[in-house]
Amino acid sequence: MTYRPRRAPGRKFYHASWKTGFLANSVQGSQYAKDHGYGWIDNDHHLTADHIWVNAHGAPEKTWGKGKFESRKWADLAKLRHTYKGKTYRLRTGGQTLADNAARKIGTEFEVKDLHPLTFNSTLEPAFVRLARAAAKAYGPKWRDRVVVKCLSDMSGGEAYALKVLAAAHKAGFTTILLARGSARYKTFAGFPQVTYVRGSRRI
Repeated sequence: MTYRPRRAPGRKFYHASWKTGFLANSVQGSQYAKDHGYGWIDNDHHLTADHIWVNAHGAPEKTWGKGKFESRKWADLAKLRHTYKGKTYRLRTGGQTLADNAARKIGTEFEVKDLHPLTFNSTLEPAFVRLARAAAKAYGPKWRDRVVVKCLSDMSGGEAYALKVLAAAHKAGFTTILLARGSARYKTFAGFPQVTYVRGSRRI
């Protein structure tokens, strides 16, 4: 029997536009989600040049300066600060993000953005293994129920890129969600076991 992913479960989660992504992708955003009764939060992630997950939306957001996160090292990014309406924001690693969310008893929808050129399996797979360890440390033995990895089908590289990212995440033990956009909304993604759920498809 051919594997078929399921429709992603409906849930109330805190999500901000790219214009205010720096707020959602911060410890203040984690606290906001808790204070406003959200059970989950959407957190965007890139990889740094030294292969560390960094919690940020990225282009077209210019909050954190010029250049892709994938071309910059975490030690430099960690020094950055952004002030907005009297509050100061800083970047977090993926592990810090999971710990902040778990401490507030909210689940994490870990959205992977455009990681090019760091898209080799030799980079992706170890990165997700490290992330799985961080998830287990933050959430405990039931971490797979509290952290999902998701990716848009219309990022640079299209569906092939999304499926590659989700394959690496699935291999590390994560539940995954394919965010179907464009023509992907009319596909079932049957035969792709790395896709646990699909959100946005009219065929599921």
